[in-house]
Amino acid sequence: MKLGFIGAGNMAGAVIRGILKSGLLRECDIAVTDIDPQKRGLYRAAGHPVYDDGAALTVSCTAVVLAVKPQQMRDVLALIAPAMTPDKLLISIAAGVSAQTIKSAIGFDCKVVLAMPNMPLTLGFGATALSRAEPATPEDFRFACSLFGAAGVTQEIPPDKMNEIIPINGSGPAFLYKFAELIIAEAAALGICPDAAMRLFCQTMIGSAKMLLESGKPASKLIEEVCSPGGTTLAGLDAFEEHGFGNAVRAGFRACANRAAELSEINK
Repeated sequence: MKLGFIGAGNMAGAVIRGILKSGLLRECDIAVTDIDPQKRGLYRAAGHPVYDDGAALTVSCTAVVLAVKPQQMRDVLALIAPAMTPDKLLISIAAGVSAQTIKSAIGFDCKVVLAMPNMPLTLGFGATALSRAEPATPEDFRFACSLFGAAGVTQEIPPDKMNEIIPINGSGPAFLYKFAELIIAEAAALGICPDAAMRLFCQTMIGSAKMLLESGKPASKLIEEVCSPGGTTLAGLDAFEEHGFGNAVRAGFRACANRAAELSEINK
């Protein structure tokens, strides 16, 4: 088997569906294990090789995706360590678990790629940050990128920035959902149908993101183009700043990254 998943939660399921939809691999090429017997049964019925534990899966696979919660990682690594060999690749999506932590738990300098995906992967619109830790090869890294690229976009970042990237894409959807929630609630307070406000604001987010990606202009220039002197947009932006919008965003960003750093220390 080329690939195995230890953990079959929402994120793993999204990645697997993207891989299958793209034709990169078939069901018979993707092994799965999970502590939940019901999940194992669903994947078995779908044609995937299913294992009762991570050690057996690791023996059979050349690349293993560690799709478990950070607090479960230590136990999982202890379980699979005897099955690991230098040719096998570990791909971890656990927040706050460094490559060095994984290598130390495995007991030798194994091949590791760290990945920070986000939940829009479930719709094929994910954004995944990845970093390569030697001795993982460029070919290993391209393979890892292809797995997540099947359900969205990928971006390589330095290994020492995996905690700092979390507020941008990992937690980013929740931050946008919170902003949308506030916008829609305020629209309702002004007598606008929440469903109508949601449709309009969601499309506004989609269109604005495409403008930011495809126009070649920095955000500051696009903001300038939306604003008219003495107009409504400028009044809103001025009120945001007056009430500390920028400071709130910066504080949230840093709190998120700091928590990731704390998890790194806990999971060492």
